[in-house]
Amino acid sequence: MTARLGSIGQGAKWQCLLALACGLWGGGDASALPPAGLRASAPTPAPIADEAGVVHRIAVFGVDNRAKLPKRLEALRGSIGIIYNERSRTICSAFCIADDVIATASHCVFRTKGEKPPPTERFYFARPGTRLASVRFEGAASRRAAHYILAGAAGISTKPPIEAARDWALIKLQGPACRGKVLEVKPLTPDEIEGEAKAGRLYQAAFHRDYGRWTMAYSQPCFGGRRGDPDVPPPTVTARDFADHANLVLHSCDTGGASSGSPLLIETAAGPHVVAINVGTFVQSRVLIEGGEVVKRAPAAPVANTAVSAIAFAGKVEALRAASVLRSAGDLRKLQQRLQSAQVFDGPVNGRYDVRLRLAIESYEVREGLPVLGLPTRTLLDALERGTGAR
Repeated sequence: MTARLGSIGQGAKWQCLLALACGLWGGGDASALPPAGLRASAPTPAPIADEAGVVHRIAVFGVDNRAKLPKRLEALRGSIGIIYNERSRTICSAFCIADDVIATASHCVFRTKGEKPPPTERFYFARPGTRLASVRFEGAASRRAAHYILAGAAGISTKPPIEAARDWALIKLQGPACRGKVLEVKPLTPDEIEGEAKAGRLYQAAFHRDYGRWTMAYSQPCFGGRRGDPDVPPPTVTARDFADHANLVLHSCDTGGASSGSPLLIETAAGPHVVAINVGTFVQSRVLIEGGEVVKRAPAAPVANTAVSAIAFAGKVEALRAASVLRSAGDLRKLQQRLQSAQVFDGPVNGRYDVRLRLAIESYEVREGLPVLGLPTRTLLDALERGTGAR
């Protein structure tokens, strides 16, 4: 969304631009990462700074209310961790939602639109500060890890219509690493989340690159729902600004780099329940336009943090666990050929699973009334070979 704020000089004008800033880390000292491979204990690394040696806060609203995890929530250390890629040196938060499935933000594994995604087989899930072993994604050994990632979108758009509400991913792990550490997921609408926030029950737990030595930060009871802060006029959110904005949650929990993919939680009598995934920061910047070109850009100011309601992904966990994924290049070529015949795939028949094939699968599943997974499964190939769908 753009809005003209005024003009300066002949043919020059300031414009207000809204976009999504995602909290990835893509630089720094490689030694600050947890060690590669499956280690029984991963040391907690030092805070990571940029090339100038400065650590920037991304979205702390007003007073920084982040604190150490309280003792009553100590069990979260086994349920919330980080995913890191030893090649691209990407770090995000992630959390357990089944014995062998974690949830995070889609952009943490696929980056954003126009960016080259990092190799998925080089990712690990680790829980700093515990003695729990790091674990790789399912299919990593055979370079098929992407086949086991169910996502709302691969390569989200961070400009209007922003795909924040599609910025979620479920990842199957190489073994039941989360057994006994699984967080309960409670699908709530943004309005219901706002009700929990008003009652003081909404909070966030995540890893931030500017907080401690990779110790988990607890963002104390904060506000969230269809607006990010009750004391600030809510931004007008329309379908023009956000795709699928019905599941969009704006919140004021203080966040930092590497907190993308962390859970928004509520207090219940049965313990913490996940209601949303934190994905990025809704920012506003002013640019000076002259002759159709940007000649000056003012620093971006955060409007609200963004999250996607658990409604978007809660019903897909068991589908991912039960999926019989195609692993051989021959089967993938068959799938590509059948999708070409179904007139939804126009890419090369090369036996590779990439974003183009994922989109073709999703298109076919929508058209035929099948559950939308976007994964190369045996069930999908069998349906194509039979020439039948499930309208």
